[in-house]
Amino acid sequence: MEKLKKHLHERLNPVTLYYDDVVKLVSIFKEAGDDIIIEFDEYKLQSLQEMLEIDIEKSNNLSITLTNPNVSLDCRKDTIWIYAGEDTPVYRGVFEKIKQYMVSKKRMFSPVYHSNFLSGGIAGLAVWPLFYIKEDKEHIVLWLFTALLMLTVGLVWMYFGHIDKFEKYSVIIPKPRLSAPGFFKKNRDVIIVSLITAVFSALITWIITRFF
Repeated sequence: MEKLKKHLHERLNPVTLYYDDVVKLVSIFKEAGDDIIIEFDEYKLQSLQEMLEIDIEKSNNLSITLTNPNVSLDCRKDTIWIYAGEDTPVYRGVFEKIKQYMVSKKRMFSPVYHSNFLSGGIAGLAVWPLFYIKEDKEHIVLWLFTALLMLTVGLVWMYFGHIDKFEKYSVIIPKPRLSAPGFFKKNRDVIIVSLITAVFSALITWIITRFF
């Protein structure tokens, strides 16, 4: 009779990693062993330095695997998993260190950005201004515009949230943090949604102040 091994695994929140972060993660893996396999984008790397030679702005695929003990981190476009082959002090120690480092790199507003409840709720609330059209025909254009704007905000939020959740869950930039693309270029999708949401909020505030 042989006791079954209990393994560790956990799905992590979305992250953005730079070359510096990958170096740190590999150093954590090396605390438990040297037999490490690194796969980035479409390449199997012989050394981390090769990551800097790949001529791409970013990728959504990174895999770091320690074969003995068996611990792995798998970052894909739609998920991130960390795995350890056994629940022992050695395995759990590496597992927890990697997990905590990844948690520190998570994208802060992703849960809100990915929320279908919020984006769908805003789109659904587009019917609310329509109830005032019969009672306030003088401002029918304003109420229709408000409904259209709410619907647009909800759909745009839903679209970019879907892309971020299923196509950009993991973002790995093969450059040191200081030489990576600027903030606005890297976060253009979030900025677009934020601007639309700001306009929507300002309009709703004006409506409430003006009519109520």
